[in-house]
Amino acid sequence: SSVVLQVLERGLQTVDKNNHKKMIFMTLKAGCIGISLLALTYLGFSYVTAHHSAQLEGVASEEVLGATALLVLGPYASIVACIAVALACLTTAIALAA
Repeated sequence: SSVVLQVLERGLQTVDKNNHKKMIFMTLKAGCIGISLLALTYLGFSYVTAHHSAQLEGVASEEVLGATALLVLGPYASIVACIAVALACLTTAIALAA
């Protein structure tokens, strides 16, 4: 967001008129990479959840990710995965609130 734009502006401190065009291109390129990686992540989650759908039949929708992690990773690694998801949600909430 604004931090990324500030870093890009510092890296492109020329007096060239193409400075803004280059910054916009770099921003769009980074956005496309991020969108692609996020799409691959969600496709992977969907595939794994569909593969384990029989075991997840009675699980509430808000507990599906934790239950899937428990099935795939086991009891110890699923705790790490759940903590990682909680931290990701926390950082997103902080970024949205700022």
